[in-house]
Amino acid sequence: MELLTQMVEFTCNGSSYGQEAKDEKVEEVKVCHKYDADIEALGVFYGLGPGSEVEVQLQDLLLICPRTRRRNDSYQGLISELGRRGVKLSIKNRKNK
Repeated sequence: MELLTQMVEFTCNGSSYGQEAKDEKVEEVKVCHKYDADIEALGVFYGLGPGSEVEVQLQDLLLICPRTRRRNDSYQGLISELGRRGVKLSIKNRKNK
């Protein structure tokens, strides 16, 4: 698919300027700030970055990022948010060896 280029003229403070504009698809990534504290705490312990994979025990994760419901499924939102940021989080517990 070809990118269409066109000359866009606009006026700024009485002067005329030319600017090239390209029709491109811009991908928007929504960032949820609900999990910022959890992600920051995990980053201190595991050094998170794009493309990193973290495997953590449920008991350790409960100490780092406390939840009232002490189950794997209470971290699904955090796992999804980290996935959007390019980090894979795996939670292991004693029942799922």
